[in-house]
Amino acid sequence: MYQKYMDYVRDYLLSHNGDKSPNKGQGFRSRASHCERVYRLVRELSIDIKDIHKDSLYIAAIFHDIGYCFDIDNNKHAERSAEIFKKYAVSNNLDKKLSNEIFKFINLHSDKELLKNDTISKELVILMEADLLDEEGAMGIVFDCMTEGALNPSCYEDSYYHMKKYSAAILNSYPMITDKAKEYWSKKQKVVSNFMELLKMELNINDKGN
Repeated sequence: MYQKYMDYVRDYLLSHNGDKSPNKGQGFRSRASHCERVYRLVRELSIDIKDIHKDSLYIAAIFHDIGYCFDIDNNKHAERSAEIFKKYAVSNNLDKKLSNEIFKFINLHSDKELLKNDTISKELVILMEADLLDEEGAMGIVFDCMTEGALNPSCYEDSYYHMKKYSAAILNSYPMITDKAKEYWSKKQKVVSNFMELLKMELNINDKGN
């Protein structure tokens, strides 16, 4: 059922220059693949949560970044994604109540400050958690290694300090709300912490105060 939505999103991003990152050293990133991973994450995070509308959550996850286009400013990608979804919903005769709910989730998903608001819906919480969980932990380390490698680092230490600035930032962040998301975040933190400590030891780095 949901594959048709994913196929549409992937095709749309590819045809609108929104799938691959133009950033130097990040050509390995795919916005469509991110949407697919977020979709899988929301399914996992929502397994044990009662009283949620899973259709609206799942479809919102798939469409949440369809508005990316690397020819224009992506600070407004959430609003564009919501509008693109609305047009899709109308042209495909999706239920109006369902479509309005999905539109709202997509439109708000980038405002992660809303996670501090205990009045927002469970669906929106889970969507934002899944969005934050992707490309963190082990994947964040790989992301940094691939990015830094493309910049021709002069030594291993360059990569260590790059990771300390980016993927290791997870060690000082606790944005998750639901129990399962907190558990996943904690696992990702442990992976990064253990990796950074071992790399620091192997490189004999003393970066106290940095």
